[in-house]
Amino acid sequence: METMQSILEKDKEKFLQMLSSEDNAERAAEQVSRELSRILYVFNEQENNDVVRKAAMQMISAVQAASGLLGCSGETDVYRRTKKEENADGRLPARFWLFAMLTVACGAGAVVMYILKGNTLTSVLELPLILVLLGLMALFMFLTGMNAHKVAKNPKEEYMTHTTFDAMKIYRAVFTAVVAIDRQINDVRTDTAIAEKKQRTETRGNLSDAELELLASLLETGMAEEGEGAKQAVSEISYYLHRKGAEVVRYTPEHRAWFDMMPSGAGSETIRPAIVMDGNVLKKGLAAGGN
Repeated sequence: METMQSILEKDKEKFLQMLSSEDNAERAAEQVSRELSRILYVFNEQENNDVVRKAAMQMISAVQAASGLLGCSGETDVYRRTKKEENADGRLPARFWLFAMLTVACGAGAVVMYILKGNTLTSVLELPLILVLLGLMALFMFLTGMNAHKVAKNPKEEYMTHTTFDAMKIYRAVFTAVVAIDRQINDVRTDTAIAEKKQRTETRGNLSDAELELLASLLETGMAEEGEGAKQAVSEISYYLHRKGAEVVRYTPEHRAWFDMMPSGAGSETIRPAIVMDGNVLKKGLAAGGN
């Protein structure tokens, strides 16, 4: 039976590659969680003890909840890039010269019209035009100043970040976690075996292990032989166990868990019956086929 440690070691290279491809701490933690789920799935597929399976699931869930703490913070590099604005090299833009020329033109036009103005009636018509030209000159002068001001602005700075992870560091953290889980699972398995043995001892009354082994062996021998003597021996052993509160059970599909199975191309057959008391198996039976 594989341990969680051995399952992780088989997947080491692929796991490291997936971690190295991530640039976000949250996604790196998700990779850790997925790997732990895969380890649990493979482990529970080969584990028959429901108590151990449940304990393994609970411990893996606890590690998954803390996966963000397993070295997934990474290291972040910050890159700075200076982005020059238009005309940040000191040269005046084309718009500056355009507005400057319009300013001069409007000012010159206003002066010329003022100098060359004629009679009084004509002056009344020319005055608004002079005022319009002066207004345009002020507007173009303002726009000229705005375009000249852009040259003095500071260039923009852009910042870029890139996060890298120490994949091996994360792997070692996960490795340490599954090794600890393996140790706890061994303790659970040992405690379960002790509890089951205690339960069998309390349930079977005065039937000792040696007696059960002997009776099971006699039942197997009696069922393998033909003849009235063998059938009589099986019947007497069954009656003896019945008086002790135990029953001799032959193989059926619904009682498959009470038997060790042997491969067979033929139909199901009981090789050695199971000895059961109050629904608890005192001695597992042996059967062939069972499909």
